[in-house]
Amino acid sequence: MFIVAYGPMIAYLLIVKDTVPTILGVAHGSQGGIERELIMLGTSLFIMLPLAMQRDMASLSFSSLLSVTADVILVGFVAGFAPISETVSEAGGLGEVLKNEWINSTLFIGLGILSTAMACQHSAFIVSGSLENKTQRRWSRVTGLSISLAAILCAILGTCGYLGFLENTEGDVLNNFPPGTVEANGARALLAITMFFTYPMESFVARHVCVAIFHNGDLDGTDCPGEGEERGGYLCMNRRQTWTVGLYILALIPALIVDDLGPVLSITGSVGGSCIAYIAPGLVYLGVNGDDFLSKVNDWLQNYNIKKGNRASQDGGADGDVELPVAGDAAQGMSTGN
Repeated sequence: MFIVAYGPMIAYLLIVKDTVPTILGVAHGSQGGIERELIMLGTSLFIMLPLAMQRDMASLSFSSLLSVTADVILVGFVAGFAPISETVSEAGGLGEVLKNEWINSTLFIGLGILSTAMACQHSAFIVSGSLENKTQRRWSRVTGLSISLAAILCAILGTCGYLGFLENTEGDVLNNFPPGTVEANGARALLAITMFFTYPMESFVARHVCVAIFHNGDLDGTDCPGEGEERGGYLCMNRRQTWTVGLYILALIPALIVDDLGPVLSITGSVGGSCIAYIAPGLVYLGVNGDDFLSKVNDWLQNYNIKKGNRASQDGGADGDVELPVAGDAAQGMSTGN
């Protein structure tokens, strides 16, 4: 859970470093000097961090609505303004693109990024706890609509973005658009708004994991190491604020150093997203229904052994082989008496 939350925290800061300075006219990449890092530091410190200081996700309901709205408009921009027809025509047509690009060396990087984007299990219980009327029907409706909308938007954005730029597609697809146009800067502003309002959600998850590990889930306590009592705190901050600031600094340091968004998302997805999306659900099922699962496996093995034994006896009779006796019964249980 921590990896799946910590990786996107770094990624959101990197996206802010990519988008906001470009809107303000700062050159992209190393040409922008230290100004890009300073802009990211200032905007994250005065927008992201105060939002992440909230106690639960219910406080972010309005900002989450703005974030989703900005996402929908942003996907519409990429689908409408990406030069799909020109790029596909230059590549020899859609059939030629599908033939040459349907699988390549970056496939698993993309799968890792998608694993990060679609792995929402790490925040599911925290979001469910923020619902006003906690019923199974409402929770099923929220998760179903959310995941369906996210999958549709992700498919549209990925398809249109890649067909528009093919192998030149960058980790942040908006970097492929000209930096000076009004449309591109408007899309970058929408993306920045989304990152500002999405960072606190991942910060909540990372903070929840740390508090659960180090403080047995007590989020509202304050620490005073000098007296060993829960009545003080670091820099006059309570436990929730201390962990929020600490995680922000922990995500800020690599975001100041790294510039490429792709490796951050791919590593996070391949390590954390794959575990929580593909491995953890199976382990949870085995933990809840372990006895039933073992019983089914035992029945399958017995049926397989019976069929294999019947087939072997039939083959032996046809070939004239003699079946040797086997001492003991493999299915026999050991007596527990004296």
